Amino acid sequence: MRVHALVPTMVLLALVGGPAMAAGAGQRGADRELAVLSSGEAKKQVAVNVPAFRRFPAPPAFRGRHAKPKLTTRRATLFRTRLRRAALGKPNYAGRHALALWGCGTNCIDGAAVNLVTGRVVFLPDGASLCFDARLNSRLLMLARGGFGGASEQYAYYDFDGRRFRLVRRIELRERSSAAKQLCRYGVPAFPVWGF
Repeated sequence: MRVHALVPTMVLLALVGGPAMAAGAGQRGADRELAVLSSGEAKKQVAVNVPAFRRFPAPPAFRGRHAKPKLTTRRATLFRTRLRRAALGKPNYAGRHALALWGCGTNCIDGAAVNLVTGRVVFLPDGASLCFDARLNSRLLMLARGGFGGASEQYAYYDFDGRRFRLVRRIELRERSSAAKQLCRYGVPAFPVWGF
C-alpha cells in the first residue's frame, strides 16, 4: 500500500490493491483509490471510493502539428481566444487534448477540451466548477462543485472518449468540509485563467 499525504491530517489518499487484496476480493489486480476526507469543523472522517486515474489510460502524448480549434458553435466562437491559445500549447489532458480554462465568476471555472489532432472542441460537462483534476496520461476528469457556500460538496468523475464526457461516478458529501480544496489538483486560485 502506498500512501500520499496531500495535506497533513486533512486528506489522505491511499492506493489500495495488488495481489494480496485480489486474493481476498476475488478480482485479480483490482485497484481502487480511497480518499479519506476529514472535516476540520466536524472532526469526522469519511472514506470514499473514487475512480483511479490509472484505470482510464490515454494514448501517448501527441507531438505533431496542432490543428486549429473548430469554432462550429456559438459558444466556441464566444471563447475563441481561450480555445486558440490552448491549441498553441502542449497537450495537457488525455494524450492529445489541451484543456482551455477560464474563470466564470467567484470561485468558478469553466472550459473545454481541444483535440490537437482534429481541432474538435468539447466543453466540460455540467457547466461551472470550483476545481478540477485532469492528467495527460488519463481520460478521467474530476470536477468539484459546492461546499464552500452550500451544505454539500459534489465530485463528478467523467471518462472522456474524445467526443463526450461520460459520467463514471458522482459522489456527494452532505456535510460541509474543506475536502474540495484538498482533492483538487487545480482550483480557481491555483491556476491562471488561461490554463494550467
